Amino acid sequence: MRTNLEKWNYYREIIREKDQIFVEANITIKPKIMYDVYQRSGKIKKLSVTKIYYSRYINFKNKKPTKIEVAEVKKISESELDYDINKIFIGYESRSDKYKSSAATKYIEMNNEHYLSIEEAEGVSSVIKIKVGRERIKLKNGHIRCTYCQKIVPESESVKYEIIFQNSRPDYNSKSGYKKFVDRKTNIYCSTKCGIHDQMAHEG
Repeated sequence: MRTNLEKWNYYREIIREKDQIFVEANITIKPKIMYDVYQRSGKIKKLSVTKIYYSRYINFKNKKPTKIEVAEVKKISESELDYDINKIFIGYESRSDKYKSSAATKYIEMNNEHYLSIEEAEGVSSVIKIKVGRERIKLKNGHIRCTYCQKIVPESESVKYEIIFQNSRPDYNSKSGYKKFVDRKTNIYCSTKCGIHDQMAHEG
């Protein structure tokens, strides 16, 4: 190993190997595929598991590590490392005809956020589709969906609330190319409370 980068990568790999030993000792399931179900439509999204890993942030500040940073990572690699099961993550990616996206979730929360079998996902999807179908019928027959909380209520019980917010439009005379201005819009809510909360959300 001649360069600081080669040395840094060597010691960082030792840490990764130690981390992976902890991961292997503390996981019981290694799924290759998981599923998400969209709550608004019941559509099932297939997720391909890419890795199960321990999240430990160790990096150098600039383009290349310094001697001091190499010494620091060497010291860490030789020390007794602290571990937390909450830092084990499962990484996954999803693909469509046009896009590929990747994300990760805590391993211990995997069962709460995703489904491990297509049968389970299809069961949940069926329930959601029935619910969505009923909602569509309501929305065509005198009901509205609250702009803020998405609750469906009879239109006779809904309220209109004006939202004041900052908007922008193209302005080629400004440096940014846009001009900000105060705008207004009126939305329909299930209650005045939801309108107030939406106004607060627009204000950040």
